[in-house]
Amino acid sequence: MPILPLLIPVLVIGAVVTAVGYRPVARWLRCPRWAAGLLLASLAVIVAVTLTPQDVEASGSPRATVFAWLLAILGDRGLNVVMFVPLGVAVMLVGSGRLRVVAVLAGFALPWVVEGVQWFVEPLARGAQWEDVLDNTIGLVIGCGVGWWVRTRMVRARPNA
Repeated sequence: MPILPLLIPVLVIGAVVTAVGYRPVARWLRCPRWAAGLLLASLAVIVAVTLTPQDVEASGSPRATVFAWLLAILGDRGLNVVMFVPLGVAVMLVGSGRLRVVAVLAGFALPWVVEGVQWFVEPLARGAQWEDVLDNTIGLVIGCGVGWWVRTRMVRARPNA
């Protein structure tokens, strides 16, 4: 099995879901359309990169992946951090009150879910690692900080806020 054989199809499906779904999701979450698009796109990338089958031994080298240049620049840990920053930004822009709390909590649960799936679903040929949970959480915290900053700027920019 080649490395990440479903990566491209899952990314394409994610792009289609994002293009079709960002408006209804924005209404449902009471957030800007671009934030809903960012949320859907970041979830698509996370699913594609972390939950598609991977068999490193079959390819001979992990450098054969589509993300080889990102891995070369950021390394595995850096990629795990960067991948979750957009999700952190997006969840901070969700509606207000309980809805935002639920979105943020779901965002922080996602690294645990991803690693759990990698651990229990053997055909994925993925290795669950505690470091990945830590790196993903660091990315979420950074993204939540950026999202909070953007949110405060958006509120100040509104004329009747």
